[in-house]
Amino acid sequence: MFLIKYFKDSFNYKNILIQKDKSLFKLLVFFILMILIANFPMTYDAYKHRGSRLDFIIEDFSKEQPLNWHLPDDIKIKGGTLVNNGDNNVYVFKHKDITYIINNKDMIDAKENRNTIIFNENSIVYIDDKANVLEGFNYKGFSDEFSFREINIATEDEKIALYKDFAYKIEKSFSNEIILYTILRNNILQIGINIIYVLILSLFIQLFKYGYQNFLTYKEGLMFILNSISLPAIISFVIGIMSPPFGPVAFQLSSGMLVMLVLLIQGKKVLA
Repeated sequence: MFLIKYFKDSFNYKNILIQKDKSLFKLLVFFILMILIANFPMTYDAYKHRGSRLDFIIEDFSKEQPLNWHLPDDIKIKGGTLVNNGDNNVYVFKHKDITYIINNKDMIDAKENRNTIIFNENSIVYIDDKANVLEGFNYKGFSDEFSFREINIATEDEKIALYKDFAYKIEKSFSNEIILYTILRNNILQIGINIIYVLILSLFIQLFKYGYQNFLTYKEGLMFILNSISLPAIISFVIGIMSPPFGPVAFQLSSGMLVMLVLLIQGKKVLA
């Protein structure tokens, strides 16, 4: 497989400047794979910490509880489903800036229902202020049976604890979706940033052409950078395990230094 060959070739620094027979497309695939490896500690960190939590729901219910709400007595969440026991009414409540719709039966227009949390039969939906939709299925945060009636009949002190637990269960219901979103966002962002980085670095190394008779073209310089990315990816992976936020920084620093060192040491031997 070409990825294994490219990986081995990327450590052949004596000849890396003259390895011009590779496909630019395959090198880009190889580069993206190296970015994913370099970014793996951050990916694992996002998984371990359950992604980027919503948090504001818990915060809203921690600061103040909607003690004047009267929730539907006959509706409960059980076995990953909203069970309405024949109650077909739709209940709408508001707390802070968020609207809560319980026992929803209809399609909801996201643009007309911003900052809304919707309890459907088999899923819970969050619509943010930009009309982006996040849907969690099977009420994963509500592992035990949850009855709205328990909140209604609770004392004021009990309600405070129950509402906090309610907020926690709502956020937990989105955990898988939030993790996936966080991982995709982080990796796509890192791939995009580093593509821009190597394009700029390839332009920068053209300054080295003065003093050389047969220096690399821009495309050849780009291919050289893409082909030499394995060691920086490994360095970034190792540093990222110890401190995930420093992984991307280590990748860019080490890749820039490696490219400069190879040009300084091998350039005079193979390009002069």
